[in-house]
Amino acid sequence: MTAAGLLPALRAAVSEDAEQTTPQLDRGIAIATALWQIDGDAEEAVTILASVLDRTTGVANGIIREDERLRAILTAM
Repeated sequence: MTAAGLLPALRAAVSEDAEQTTPQLDRGIAIATALWQIDGDAEEAVTILASVLDRTTGVANGIIREDERLRAILTAM
């Protein structure tokens, strides 16, 4: 299987990635990075990263998600 063969599974995993836990946010960043590196579609990756940033805005369960915000921003660069 080629890397491109993983794209459908990666895209399916994005729709399952709606929680605000640190592992889920990190997963969203990793999926966005993989899609960008494999497919080269920056728009799709940025959409996912924007979703991660939206979920890290403010306080979630009393914890500010600054680490995830920083990783998402750095990935987008």
